[in-house]
Amino acid sequence: ASMMEANEAVVQNLREQVSGLEADLVAAKRSVDGIAQQADLSTQEAARLEVEREHALSSLAAKKSSAEESISVIKQQRDDGLLRLDEADVVIADLNEQLESLQAQATG
Repeated sequence: ASMMEANEAVVQNLREQVSGLEADLVAAKRSVDGIAQQADLSTQEAARLEVEREHALSSLAAKKSSAEESISVIKQQRDDGLLRLDEADVVIADLNEQLESLQAQATG
């Protein structure tokens, strides 16, 4: 009978160990599920940030392009202005020569 009792004690002990391991396993699965959920959220967040980054880069590129266009227009206007100044200088020089010539004739 004592052999039978010893066996029952061993079986009971093993059952308790199995039960404990099963509880550990359930806890571990919960933990892994939690980690997987965190990873999903992190992945979604990373994707969202990537989209925001792409938008920001594209917006910057558009602003840069627009600024470069403005600069180009301003340079063109400056060049046109300088050209007109040069033309005006030539006209003024011509008029001065004519004026001097007329004055010379008047006094001569």
